[in-house]
Amino acid sequence: METPTICKCGFISVLARDPDSLVSYNEISNTYSIALANDLSPIIAFCPLCGGRELSDTQSMPECGCGLVLGWANEPNIPIEYDSEFNEYCLIAQDSRKTILYYCPICGGHLPKTERTSLFTTPSTEEIIEINERLKSVTTMDDVVRILGEPDERYGPIINDPEKKRVYGMKDVRQGLRYTSLAKTLVLTVQENEDGRIHVIFEGKPKSI
Repeated sequence: METPTICKCGFISVLARDPDSLVSYNEISNTYSIALANDLSPIIAFCPLCGGRELSDTQSMPECGCGLVLGWANEPNIPIEYDSEFNEYCLIAQDSRKTILYYCPICGGHLPKTERTSLFTTPSTEEIIEINERLKSVTTMDDVVRILGEPDERYGPIINDPEKKRVYGMKDVRQGLRYTSLAKTLVLTVQENEDGRIHVIFEGKPKSI
């Protein structure tokens, strides 16, 4: 009998509900598998996001010792790729959506540490507090522009696939504003979602900006 897949974060069950993700669930064995090729569908022993451990335990996890993910990334017909810019291994879904693999799904060891954080600034708490204070009473996108001025970029609408919305809890975006030069340490994105609510997102600024 197969050992059930170990996941503490719940992400693996979300992936399995996405028909494009290549991850499927076997209710009888309580295991998840990943369809990498017609003759290759290994059982996922450990969640690739949390490694099957609580967040507080992940710092002491050993490196991947089986090397399977590294090997799969070198196979052109297997939907796992290595992103040299960020030093990340990703699973490529049927709809081209990428899922970063932080841990080996077979042995549970951690994969190479992502370089993503080194390429972006860390948003300062002071700037986040200041912007939140300025936007605390906004109810419309016109309010945002009136307070912050014209954005560096406007975008939208964004219409998501209904199935993806159901699986990932996504919302359509009526319109979005992106401010790249408003603050020193962050990029501010303000979105008006399909329900009319204003959603504020703080992200690190690419160090090239």
